[in-house]
Amino acid sequence: MEYKTDSLLVHLARAGDEDACEKLVKKYYSSIYQYCLLHIYDPMRQRI
Repeated sequence: MEYKTDSLLVHLARAGDEDACEKLVKKYYSSIYQYCLLHIYDPMRQRI
């Protein structure tokens, strides 16, 4: 099934559509991961 918009994906994922949820995760995982790396302070990373 092809989805047109992220808002539709969110709507379907909230309704339990696992395929829609997977598509959202695949689309945004990298961006969210990079955001977290930039904004979470980790003192152990500064020792390396």
